[in-house]
Amino acid sequence: MPAIFDKTVNEIQPVGFDFEDDLNTGETISSVTSTVPAGLTAVGSATISSTSVYQVVSGGTVDTIYRVTLLATSSLGYKYEGKVLVRIIY
Repeated sequence: MPAIFDKTVNEIQPVGFDFEDDLNTGETISSVTSTVPAGLTAVGSATISSTSVYQVVSGGTVDTIYRVTLLATSSLGYKYEGKVLVRIIY
């Protein structure tokens, strides 16, 4: 099950996924893209920090859960997909 991240409507926060357990020895993440559903806003582009990838998000509707997908491409050309659930709370 994807990780669940809680945020309020007014917060602007990064959500992310760690691919450490997926990567082979010596393999690194070379690029990442994100898919953010309608109703939630992506702020800037997805970023890489070591074995983790992040997308900053804002907005949303209270009592709604959104699924953010992060697609990482590795130095070996492999693609890894991570999903994060963003729950908008009061």
